[in-house]
Amino acid sequence: MAHIDTHTHRLDVSVSLPRPEDVSVTWREDVPDQESLALLDVAPGLTLHLHDDGRDTAYVDELISALTRVRERMPDTPEDA
Repeated sequence: MAHIDTHTHRLDVSVSLPRPEDVSVTWREDVPDQESLALLDVAPGLTLHLHDDGRDTAYVDELISALTRVRERMPDTPEDA
C-alpha cells in the first residue's frame, strides 16, 4: 500500500482494479473558483490538486515516468496477458 504525504495530510491508499471511467480532469477555466490548474480524479475519492506555479512539476514528471514504466510492462490487450 502506498502512502502519500502532503503539507496537511497523510493517508494510505490502495486502489485495486481501477476503472478507466474513474479518471477525469476538471480544469480551472471550467470552474472559476478553483485555485489549482487541474483537479485530477484518479480513483473514487482520490483527487490530485495540481498547480501551475511550478511546485507540482517534478511530481507530475515522476508520476508520468512511473506510469509509463508500468504501461510498458503491460500487455496491449487482456488476451495478451
